[in-house]
Amino acid sequence: MPAVWCCRTFLYRLDQRQVSLVVLESRHAERDRHDVRAVGAFRNQRRLSRRLVVTHGRPLQEPMLWVADAVAGAVGDALCGQPTCEDVLADLVERVDIGRL
Repeated sequence: MPAVWCCRTFLYRLDQRQVSLVVLESRHAERDRHDVRAVGAFRNQRRLSRRLVVTHGRPLQEPMLWVADAVAGAVGDALCGQPTCEDVLADLVERVDIGRL
């Protein structure tokens, strides 16, 4: 359940910021369908507006999908005591602590 909560929180925060398009990394047809069902459930629960379009892409066709991995690496380094990369991104990234999973 934590992954669903993370996704819901992530999409909700983007929706609140008036983001109109989110491209999630395609992982496999079955998992993509799970994402689509989850987004539909978030909409039905009124936790996500219909204004936000959520789709899937592949990293080779959508290079911006690599940014999330780079940011995650920078945050991971910072959590291990090496904040150099995260410091560079400080004005561009909002870190949200969701507790331990």
